[in-house]
Amino acid sequence: MKIRLVGFLLLLLMFSIIPIPATAAEKPVLILADISGSMQDTMENESSDKLKKIEVLKELLLRLSKEITCNTGIYQIRYIAGNPDRYERFLKIAAHDAKEIQSRIEKDFITDYPLFNRRTPLADALHQLDEQELKAINGEITLLLISDGRESFRDPLAEIRKIKEKYGLSLILYTIFLDRKEKKNEDTEGEKLLKDMAATGGGKHYSGLDLLKEASLIKELAFLLCPVQIAKVPEIGKAVPVVKSPETPAPKVIAAAPVAAPKSLTVNQKGNWVLGGVLFETAKWTILAHAYPVLDDVVLVMKNNPSLKLEIQGHTDSVASKPYNQKLSEKRAAAVRTYLVQKGIASERLSVVGFGLTVPAADNATAEGRAKNRRVEFRPISD
Repeated sequence: MKIRLVGFLLLLLMFSIIPIPATAAEKPVLILADISGSMQDTMENESSDKLKKIEVLKELLLRLSKEITCNTGIYQIRYIAGNPDRYERFLKIAAHDAKEIQSRIEKDFITDYPLFNRRTPLADALHQLDEQELKAINGEITLLLISDGRESFRDPLAEIRKIKEKYGLSLILYTIFLDRKEKKNEDTEGEKLLKDMAATGGGKHYSGLDLLKEASLIKELAFLLCPVQIAKVPEIGKAVPVVKSPETPAPKVIAAAPVAAPKSLTVNQKGNWVLGGVLFETAKWTILAHAYPVLDDVVLVMKNNPSLKLEIQGHTDSVASKPYNQKLSEKRAAAVRTYLVQKGIASERLSVVGFGLTVPAADNATAEGRAKNRRVEFRPISD
């Protein structure tokens, strides 16, 4: 009986400290597909082949559906005279089933539709989406807008500002631009609008043609849309002393790791590996692309040392409130963990903790100091 009780307590303890992947329902992805009249126009790829924007959109949906792993929905944005709704549900948000979604897109996503009075109501669609969908889930969602950015009515950038102010970190917006480039390769008004919307929504902007050309970009976007999250496990009563078996000693934190830190990282006085430089923009947890090679160095060290475990520590600057920064630091650490897992590191070798603004590495009074404080540290752990 005592052996069973100790075993049960050990099991509870294990589940209370090991990160558990959150269910996909916690952060669904809603794809907003522009099916306005202007999407029937053509655009040219590098081979000078003329492609309908709406057909490119459909192809992107098919490719993304193969890579996305979290709960997904597809709504179509359009204006139809006499119809007060500015979007319609093509696929309601549900558990992701790649084959089912691809089948629906192939059969039912129409690319040949009437053009008359088919304008682009991005702002009104976002407003209705907030009123009818986002309120019910407190904005806990990731949006992906695929469009040519040719708004017909009012300013969608102002609308996304309102939505972002309302939901903060709970909501993020990514955008994909589908249209021709200007002759001088400058951004069109539509592309500039979508770039600004993504920046305001805390996400990233992509070119549709670039996504078609490079499969790696599709994978990157899917990775950003559906990051591995860490579920919080409810506390189970008061702590109960457990007799530890001598065969299973507790993990020991090493002040000076026997495994050498990657050359691209520095080691601080605590023995932590410090991932320095500008890793994140203010108020965001998307990893900047120039940090990927450094993280790849971490992946290499971990693969060469299979017993090594890391605690990933997220830190922020002092902009915004303490609770806000605490949540942000956790998201930043989780983003790094997700990257490492996607690169083949077993999730059980990685733990995550956020320190918010409480452990600055530099003076928050300067822009340079704040940039240094938006960082991640790795604490090496050996068995």
